[in-house]
Amino acid sequence: ILEKANIRIDLYSLAKHLQPYALYQLARDRNDSSMVSEIERLESQVNNICSLIAEIENIASSEIGHLFDCQSGEVLTLDKAVQENAIVYFCLQPLAFPAYAETLGKLIVNDIKALAASLLSRQQKIKLFTVFDEFSVFAGDQVINLINQGRGAGIHAVLSTQSLSDISRQ
Repeated sequence: ILEKANIRIDLYSLAKHLQPYALYQLARDRNDSSMVSEIERLESQVNNICSLIAEIENIASSEIGHLFDCQSGEVLTLDKAVQENAIVYFCLQPLAFPAYAETLGKLIVNDIKALAASLLSRQQKIKLFTVFDEFSVFAGDQVINLINQGRGAGIHAVLSTQSLSDISRQ
């Protein structure tokens, strides 16, 4: 729907348009009945993702929300970083932003997984090293999945933690 409305999709714009009333307004502004039928289909699924909607809206309206507004400047994508052979460093500060560190970590891991899927679909293999400091913050099925399936795309993981018990309790 956002693509049909020519709205650049990022976390910030997504948060502004997650509620059905905002999507209906886009459809009305464009007088597009196909968008209305798509919104009606999506509206039936809103209850299944209401916690995700709340989480996205919370991040977008938080003190770090402006970091996700990509409308005004150049956007860094992991695919572009790979093409430029760049180093990307994400510093999540759980002491400063305890409510967001885990969520942002999951978003980053999902972006890396999407990059791996894209590389695999293009049958492209690269050398990409990911370093997970304080691994217990990220430990979970999605990271294990990334580690296992990312190797096929050339993505490797370096894990560090304070103690081995941090890993075993996950």
